[in-house]
Amino acid sequence: MTADVRPRPWQRLAGKIAPEVVHAPVSPGDGPVVHERVVGYLERNAGTPWADQLALVAAVMTARRRDVSTVCTVVQILHARFKLLLPALGLTTMADWRADDHLLAYLRGEVLPEDRQRVRTGFWRVYSTATRQVARWLATLPDPERDRYRRFVLPVARPDHVEGLVKIAEFQREQRETRKAETEPADLAARFPTRAIGSSSSSAGQSD
Repeated sequence: MTADVRPRPWQRLAGKIAPEVVHAPVSPGDGPVVHERVVGYLERNAGTPWADQLALVAAVMTARRRDVSTVCTVVQILHARFKLLLPALGLTTMADWRADDHLLAYLRGEVLPEDRQRVRTGFWRVYSTATRQVARWLATLPDPERDRYRRFVLPVARPDHVEGLVKIAEFQREQRETRKAETEPADLAARFPTRAIGSSSSSAGQSD
């Protein structure tokens, strides 16, 4: 009796992303073992300029034993921002993506000014984590393979370019939240004035 051998979900990406990424040597065996949920998301968004890069992120993070929810969240956040960032920057391919310059412009609010600061810093954190992990994987490859995969790797942004800006932004956000917390009780008191307990009781007694 022949065993029912089903193809791995990852193999469905063949023909939809670059073959080099489909067969990326991130783990032993026949291609990466990426969860169905992640593969489904990559399938639905295949054809975007960043599809190959995000697929490689998913493969590397899975091979490094990141849980499914984490991999899904990272891929979704990266996709959502790239979908808006590239058109706003006038880019049509990831070959023109310059992490240092473009991330700095985004964090300063020069691009997509309608994004809240929390969204900006969140994207930076996710981008930084994902790119560092893929960069570590790339460094383990022999030179010929490293050159072959370099174009599918999102460039790591230099922390010294953006970390100071991120810390300032987070400090400003914390200050805003502190001011909001301090003013909320006063705002509520102004909107919902209450009588003193004694006068309320007295009034109640008179009305009886």
